[in-house]
Amino acid sequence: MDTPVTSLGSISGVNCIRLNVHPSERARLEAALTSFTKVAEAYPSSIAGLTARFEAAATFAALGRSKDAISQYQQVIDRAGKGLLAETARMGLASAQVQAGQFDQAITAFKQMASAKDGPLPTDGVLMELAKAHAAAGQRAEALKVYQRIVDEFPQSIYAANARREVSLAKSVATN
Repeated sequence: MDTPVTSLGSISGVNCIRLNVHPSERARLEAALTSFTKVAEAYPSSIAGLTARFEAAATFAALGRSKDAISQYQQVIDRAGKGLLAETARMGLASAQVQAGQFDQAITAFKQMASAKDGPLPTDGVLMELAKAHAAAGQRAEALKVYQRIVDEFPQSIYAANARREVSLAKSVATN
């Protein structure tokens, strides 16, 4: 089992990911994982099977088992072809890579997704995850650039307020 990361911070120190799972929640997740795995194994190429494998990957990530999450997301990507499920699995894969400390791979993936023209994922959401990945990797200046891009290019985004806060906090830390 992977060593769970307890948090991955933003440039302001606000936690992005927490993996401290309460024992009762852990038991619930383990039970769900068993069900997801059964469906994924029984119907490996069907939408139901791919969706179950995606949910298994997300559950592995929630349990702090990033290597297993990475493997499951990759299987979804390999079998799903193109479309929303595959792209969402790419997003999950990159997030699991951040969780595993594989920052370079995750940052590269988020950059590719953010630059995709007319992709199925919202660019502002991908940029927010890219900023968090930079922050988790200790790349504060790069994270700040991405947060500023969100503020500048997507001022009405649901992520804009958080990005503004990160930019403001970074600037206040720099002046103190």
